[in-house]
Amino acid sequence: MNDPITQANIDSREIFDKIGDQLSAAVVDAIETAIPGKLAEVRLEAAIERLDHLAAKEAGWKGPDSVPMPNTVRDATDTFLRANFSSGWMPSLFIGLDADGDVTIFAKSERISLDLSIGTDQLYSFCADLADGQVASGEDIPVTQPLPDAVMGALR
Repeated sequence: MNDPITQANIDSREIFDKIGDQLSAAVVDAIETAIPGKLAEVRLEAAIERLDHLAAKEAGWKGPDSVPMPNTVRDATDTFLRANFSSGWMPSLFIGLDADGDVTIFAKSERISLDLSIGTDQLYSFCADLADGQVASGEDIPVTQPLPDAVMGALR
């Protein structure tokens, strides 16, 4: 049994993990309404902040076999995000952490369902179901290379 202060810290962290994405989405929506030209910049900053939050998790964060995010994965994900989404637009993305330390990125809209993973090898793999019924996918792609045009177009 944890002492009350330790338990309160654990409880606070769990609550933040559960509502952090919802709060970020609400803030982004408010900014989108107030300052449309800044949305992409705010979304990229929020994505990097989310990445840093996940990178701070310690071993055991999701159970006894879960590991923290390696710096190489954090840096590769930062590079991927900036390479793909720093041109003045950025979709709303969910960024998560797998128990093995890889980063997962999800996007879902009426035009696309994207599932992407970035690992310690600094490569990404993805699968995207597009609204026209097509499936786009790729494996072991350097994080400096952009997503295919069809995927980027569906994300817009």
